[in-house]
Amino acid sequence: MQDTTPFLSIVIPVYNEEEIILSSLEKIRLFLGRYNYKYEIIIVDDGSKDLTAQLLEGIKDSNIRLFRNNINKGKGFTVKKGILAAEGEYILFIDADLQVGIEELNKFLRTLQNGFDIAIASRRLPGAEIKGKEPKIRIFTRFVLSILARIFLSFYISDSQCGFKCFTRSVAHKIFNRQSINDYGFDLEILYIANKLGYKIKDLPVRWAYNKTSRVKLLKDGIIILKDIIKINFQLYNGNKTKTKILF
Repeated sequence: MQDTTPFLSIVIPVYNEEEIILSSLEKIRLFLGRYNYKYEIIIVDDGSKDLTAQLLEGIKDSNIRLFRNNINKGKGFTVKKGILAAEGEYILFIDADLQVGIEELNKFLRTLQNGFDIAIASRRLPGAEIKGKEPKIRIFTRFVLSILARIFLSFYISDSQCGFKCFTRSVAHKIFNRQSINDYGFDLEILYIANKLGYKIKDLPVRWAYNKTSRVKLLKDGIIILKDIIKINFQLYNGNKTKTKILF
């Protein structure tokens, strides 16, 4: 009997992405078309108010699975929904704007095949390439949040918020089943959970292109992330801190 399990699942959370979603999907499909493995693309629409849902419903591709939240639930909720629905041996979640291009995928898969449980993109490691001029306030806000995460959670990730993370399926499902944060702070939560469970995490430098139309508003969303950092520390884990096992 032929194994129908996908080798790879790609989870894409979307919210009001009518201007880019079709072109982003085309780039992903063209890239994956170079390879012979079976894949699935899982798109979770977080209650978009524009034409995103209608555009997605018009796609005829058996490799694409669509899910929709009736109302906006938050990026963390949306990614979790897609991850837990994923059936691939490896699971990638990627932001719809492709600030980290799908061309980075292969080195992430190799990292997992070499024994790591999670591979995450970093804009801060040596070898990373930044295209476009990101406002200094965004860079500063991200830096401050990383410092606060290190203080409150007692572990260090070079770039927790970059929207390109790859997992083995079993690890992804164990982590996301424990996730409770629905907003942008979910990245920190899943990495904190992974660390507590002893999983091996690898940061990888990537090429990252700044997108002026990004939905992330770091000042506003940074406050939400800060609240989530405090929640992770004091509510979810009762202040039980641990040293990380981030391997470079």
